[in-house]
Order: sequence, then structure tokens, then C-alpha cells
Amino acid sequence: MVGLLVSVVLLTSCVSWLVRSIFHNFGPAVHADLEWKVLRGAQELAKVLDLGLALGDEQLVEANFVDYIASEDIVAIVAEGDEGVVAQYGDSPWPTSALFEEPPGRIVETPFHLISWYPSKIEGSVVGRVALIVSKHRLIDAQQHLLHIEHGTIAVGAFTMLIGVLVVSFFSHLVIKRDRWLAEHTDHLEEVVTIRTAELDRRNRGMRLVFDHVNQGFITINLEGTMEPERSAIVDRWFEEVETKTQLQTLFHEAGSHTDAELLELGLEQLREQFMPELILEQLSSQISVNQQVIQTNYIPIYRGAQIHKLLVVLSDITEKLDKERAELDQKETLAVFQHIKKDRVGFIDFLKEARSIISHLEDRENAPVMQKRLVHTLKANAALYGLRSISALCHMVEDNLVHRGGSLTEEDLIELLAGWENAETLIAPLLGTEERSTMEIELDEYRRLRKRVASGANMAEMEAVLRALELEPVQKRLERLGEQARTIAESLGKAGVEIITQGNGVRLDSKTWTPFWSAAIHAVRNAVDHGLEDFNERNSLGKAGAGRIALSCVQHDCEIVVVVEDDGRGIAWEHIRTKAEKLGFVVENTQDLIEVLFADGVSSRTVANNISGRGFGMSALRDAVANLNGRINVESKPGHGTRFLFRFPGAQAVTMNSNLEIKADTAKDIMFDI
Repeated sequence: MVGLLVSVVLLTSCVSWLVRSIFHNFGPAVHADLEWKVLRGAQELAKVLDLGLALGDEQLVEANFVDYIASEDIVAIVAEGDEGVVAQYGDSPWPTSALFEEPPGRIVETPFHLISWYPSKIEGSVVGRVALIVSKHRLIDAQQHLLHIEHGTIAVGAFTMLIGVLVVSFFSHLVIKRDRWLAEHTDHLEEVVTIRTAELDRRNRGMRLVFDHVNQGFITINLEGTMEPERSAIVDRWFEEVETKTQLQTLFHEAGSHTDAELLELGLEQLREQFMPELILEQLSSQISVNQQVIQTNYIPIYRGAQIHKLLVVLSDITEKLDKERAELDQKETLAVFQHIKKDRVGFIDFLKEARSIISHLEDRENAPVMQKRLVHTLKANAALYGLRSISALCHMVEDNLVHRGGSLTEEDLIELLAGWENAETLIAPLLGTEERSTMEIELDEYRRLRKRVASGANMAEMEAVLRALELEPVQKRLERLGEQARTIAESLGKAGVEIITQGNGVRLDSKTWTPFWSAAIHAVRNAVDHGLEDFNERNSLGKAGAGRIALSCVQHDCEIVVVVEDDGRGIAWEHIRTKAEKLGFVVENTQDLIEVLFADGVSSRTVANNISGRGFGMSALRDAVANLNGRINVESKPGHGTRFLFRFPGAQAVTMNSNLEIKADTAKDIMFDI
């Protein structure tokens, strides 16, 4: 009897200790998670909401609440600007003034909540404060469940102890009646087994309760992909009631992740052959989309002896993490776009119109694959220069797909591009406002000279000619814009300090007609900076001064417009172009043939493509833009001294106006510098 009592006490104590151990390990983890969420959440919200708080824009602030209020842990968010509360979500358990009494970044803990706040700053200046209140209900609920389990375990132990005492006493008094005692003893043994089974079930339910409340999904599969019945409850919520013995690759297929399903099928086949298992498992890990959630998959091997027998699949919802990262990128991109609009609103609007035209052309399935590549390459180049890095990166990814896969844009590529551009339009709209306005820019000096000519009694014919000329866009503005873009590209390539020279020579052109050419001209500028100009050390070793020089000019001469892009860099590697031409099957007999190859699709003087150049489609897009204006291209290049691109447009409609608002039909000036 003493042994029985000791055993029951030990068993009950062990179970109680196990329950407490579970809570001591689980509780601090949940508490730390909640502390991380309230601190990190308040800090990230303070960064995300800085612009909205500075402007006092309730809608902009509330729009950034969306990613956080989806969490059941968050009770309230209070965003306060200089003039009071700008926006609030939920009911705060404390008055607003009390939320910000503690120093920023400190956690205030109450029996039911965790509270923290951070200041929101722009360039070091505080523009508001954001407080986050997180509920401790998950920790409290888990503690209550485990407490119930512990009390139940003690009760069962006491009951078992009582039964044991009664059984031993009863058996002692009926020792003479052995047969009856044995029968009754068997009955009691079955009862004890039932009780202990029930106790074990209760323990398993407690463990299951903890297991099913974690934010990760756990599935065990064999090497055929068949899932075992035991899995986290969250898996059924993600994939909507998974049937027994379903294959994981089938689950991925039904969720729409066909590529991941095919890769898993292929990987399992190689694992069954035990072929390079570590490499296969690393390649299998990926991200899949399920019901607007992004799930990260990781595969952990379960060995039997030296060979993999099964796989533990760990599924983690990283949607919130990706949304936060995307929100941070959107904020940086918003600031970059805002700066570009503030600096050159007209230029940004021209880019926007041309980009929309490119997107419209990409939607046309009749475009040849090579035309699609040119359009994507042009959109990538200009988007990067106007702060839309996400569009530029998306175009670069699509270019990679086109190069590796060949052929034309797939439906998936097009959907991603259209979705990315729609997001960009959403970002741009509130910053740009109503850009579709009929406006005309005129310099203050031009306006004053115009008034002076009117006051001096200029005849109506002259004034009408001047006014018509002022309706056209000064080429100088376009050249200066290209120059700024050249400077930005040079800095990104570590070639800061490039000298930019621009000369518009008073030429004015129709903006609508010439915008496609100016958009494509960036490819010549990018090549001049990336391919042409040497880095500082190389120039120094060659005895060249400075970081390099880019000259952009335009003249009107004999009813011909000539646009020039030139650099003082290394010159074109004609032999490299000739070699590429021969590999691609071009017939090269003279210099003009080499120039045509230079502007052909897929030809680049760079051996490896980067985000700046190297695809071989930018110059072909520029060639088409020139051809659309009935123009022609001349190229002059001397090794070690630089390259000059001359774009000639005979019969182009243009006006040249000098500083005195005098219109000249024939103007000619020297090119910037000799090659």
C-alpha cells in the first residue's frame, strides 16, 4: 500500500510539474512575443505614420493602421500630432494623456494590457506620437487552461489514491475467497486502466491546446508526399479542411501554387533515391500564396538509420512581415517620388504619360516579343530615374524571365507588371494631384522680354510668331533633365563628379511629338555613363582629368534638327561588337554595318547585364524612336577619347529663338568638344 501511495503521489507530482514546466516555457515566450509586438509595432507605426502626422491627414494615418488592426492582440492605436489626436483605432483603457507619460520605448504593463509609444520624426524633428495597446488575453487564456489541467491532474491523482486504498483494503479482507477476489480484481484493473487512459487523454488535450495555438503549421509527410493525420489546427484554417491522406503537392496545386507543387513532386522523387538530400531540401524551401496569405515552407528531415524516412514540414505565415517590409519600401518610394515631383513636376508628368503609353502597349498581345523587350527595358530605365524603384526592379525581373525562358511575356509576367503599375499609380495619385492640365511654362526673363517687345510696338505678325514659339517646349529643359539623370546614374555607379554640359541653342519642339524620343534617349545617356566613362582610377592612369564629361546639345541647321550625346570616355569597343555580330549571324562589311549592329536587338558591349544596362534592347528602342520621327543616327567614336551619337531629323518642325525672343530659321553652332 505504501508503494502504491508513493507511486500515485510521484505520478501526480510529475504531471503537475510537467504542466507548470509547460507554462514556464510557453508563458515567457508568449509574453516576450507580446512585448516585441508592442515595442516593434509602436516603433514601426511611428516611422510609417510620420508623413500623415506631419500633414494632420486622418485618412492617410488610418490607411496605415490596416496592417496592424488585423492582429487580434492589438486593442487600440492612438496617433497624436502637434494639434492633438489625428486618428485612433479601438478604445484605449487609459486616457490619451496618460498613454504618453512614460518615456518613449518603455513598456507599461497592466493586468490585462501592455502599452508603449514612440515619437514620429521627419529628419530628426518630432511631428507626432504613436501609442500601441496590446491585449494579454492569449497569455491569460493559456494560463487558465493549464491551471485547469493541473487541478484536474491533482483531482485524478487524489481519486486514484483513494481507489487504490479501497482496492488494497478490499483485497486484504477477501483473500480467502480467491476466485471472487480475482474476478473483482480484474474489474478493478480495467477501471484503473480506463481512468489512466482518460487522464492521458486529458493531458494530450492540454498539450494539443498549446500546440494548436502556435502561429506555425506542422505537418509530417512520407517521401510520397502523403500527410499523416496529426497536424496543427492552423493548417486546416489555411487550406480549408484538409482531407486525410492528402498529398502535400496536391494541397499546393489546389491553392494555386502549381510551380511549388511540381518542384515538391520532383524533389520527393529525388529524395526517394537519396540523391543529394541536403541540397534538395534547401531547394524545396519556398514561399507559397494561400488565400491572400504568404506561407513560407521549410522541410526538416526525419531519419531512420542513415536515410531520410519522413519530412517534418514547417509552415510559417510571413504575410505580416512582408507587408511591413513592403510598407517601409513604399514609404521610401513615396518620398523619392515626392522629391522628383517637387523638383521637376513637368518632367515627371511627361514620364508618367509615356509610362502609361508603354503599359498600354504591353497589354496589346499583338506586339512582337522583341518589341515587348524594348518597352520593358525603356520602362525600367525611366522608372528608376524617377524614384519608382519597385517598377524598375519588377521590369528587371521580367527581363530575366524573358532572357532565360525566351519568347514573349507570359500572362503571369503581364499580371505582375500591371499590378505593380496599379500600385505605383495609387502611390503617385495623392502626391501629384490633378496633373492633366493644359499648362505652358515660360521663364520669367522670357515673360519680361515679351512685355518689353509689346511695349516697344512690335508688329502683330512678329508677336504671333513669338507666341506660337513659346507654346513649344524648350529643348534646353529636356537636355538639363537628361543631364540630371546622367548625374544620378553616375553616382549610383560610383562615378560621382561627372561634368554635365547642355546646350539647347534656343531650339523649341512640340512636346507631344518628341516625348517618345526623349524617353528613349536615356538609353544613350545610360550607355555613355556606364559603358563610356571610365572610373576615377582608370581615368587617372590614362592621364584624363576629373571623373568624366557628358555633353548634350541640340541645333537647328538647314531645316534639320541635330541632337548630340557625347562623352570623353573609352570609346566603343568595335572589335567586341564585330565578334558579337558574327556570333549572331550579322554580315559586317563596313563601319555603317557595325553601327547598325550596335543598335540591333540583343547586342551590348557589356558582357554581364545589370540594373543599368547590358540587355541589348535599350539602343534598339532608341533606334525605333528615331525612325518614328524619320530620323537617322550617326556614330563617331575613337578609342580612349570618347563617343558621339548624332541623331539627325531632316524636315523636323522646330523653332529656334534667341535670348531676345528673335526667331531664326537657320541656326548652327559647334559641337561641344572634339573626339
